[in-house]
Amino acid sequence: MGGSLGAEPWERPVPSVQRSMVQRAYLPAPLDCAFFNVPTFILVVEDEPTVQRATCRMLELEGYSCLPAYDGGQALEVLGSGQIPDLMVIDVRLPGMSGPELALRIHTRYPRIPVLFVSGWVDGLADSALLERMQWAFLAKPYSPEALVSTARRMLGASPTTNGNGA
Repeated sequence: MGGSLGAEPWERPVPSVQRSMVQRAYLPAPLDCAFFNVPTFILVVEDEPTVQRATCRMLELEGYSCLPAYDGGQALEVLGSGQIPDLMVIDVRLPGMSGPELALRIHTRYPRIPVLFVSGWVDGLADSALLERMQWAFLAKPYSPEALVSTARRMLGASPTTNGNGA
């Protein structure tokens, strides 16, 4: 049989298990995801509007896609709508439910989403063993753009256009 790869350039031959029934099967070539340049999605849960906007801006300037949420309820609504972030940046002190409470609730359903806690209260999240066990991190406010971005990159283990959570 000849060396023809198929009538269309995106088709490629796949060996057939039963050559008597099917000589050749064709499957489309895999898509190059880098072509689409899909940014990493970060959910920022922060009740202070100025800090929320600044945090999102710092991340967006580095190529991340950022969605803000005011409190735990809004964050849960985002997840409930099917938008699963690659990273969550959560203030420790939020109205309603605390940041750690929100993170634990999310962890039960989405255990692979990394969480970066932020707070002006350094003693707000004293359980470093919990942080290590859950592979979470803490960043004290006020933080620099460099500190935020380098911590996000480290937690994602990837560039802004690589999905880090595997969800």
